[in-house]
Amino acid sequence: HRQHLAPQIHGLEALADLHLAARGAFLIGDIGLLERLPGEVVQIRRLVGREQRPLPILSHALHEQIRYPIGGVHVMGTAAFWNIDQEGANNALDLVAAHGVNHIDVAPQYGNAQSVVGPWLESRRDQFFLGCKTLERARDAAWGDLQNSLKLLRTAVIDLYQFHAVTTMDELDAITGDGGAFETFQRARNEGLVRYLGITSHGMHAPKIALEAVARMDLDTVMVPINPRLYADADYR
Repeated sequence: HRQHLAPQIHGLEALADLHLAARGAFLIGDIGLLERLPGEVVQIRRLVGREQRPLPILSHALHEQIRYPIGGVHVMGTAAFWNIDQEGANNALDLVAAHGVNHIDVAPQYGNAQSVVGPWLESRRDQFFLGCKTLERARDAAWGDLQNSLKLLRTAVIDLYQFHAVTTMDELDAITGDGGAFETFQRARNEGLVRYLGITSHGMHAPKIALEAVARMDLDTVMVPINPRLYADADYR
């Protein structure tokens, strides 16, 4: 809703990507900013079976193990770590940690990110909420991707594991069909390798795909982009 709210709120760049939760109904972002949003934004609703419930803002439920040096949930995306070396990553991560970042988002598609985040994170694991993703849509390939991420990130548990960039219904069908990646996600959660499950989607069909994903799977988070260009499109809204 950035376009609609622009006259009312400054710093909306912080809301470029809102994470909308499917099960616990969370918004992941700058909590101080989100608390200033009008009620109609806070009261985004989700479908739980046939019942609709209001969505509370994420503040502690998903990140209950994290201490807040500044307050709120502050996310560091590592897509820019594509070619970074360990020293550069250490410096960058030290800097953002000093400024209150407590959620690190990483993916196999982010170049060197997993390889350099892991060594830095290992001794600080209890201080950060760790999110990771996979582009794999089949069960066995997704399992291999998860195991590799756990190894590179030097952790026994990933807090949030997501289907990465699901942009077509065909991909969603593959994920949720027999032998699909959702079987791996369920197994990983049951075995304690991941704590929460989610999906990310991009493009003009993201909301439709996200809604269908929530209907088919027991997910904890959904991430879709919100910006003036997309919100101006009635089909997207």
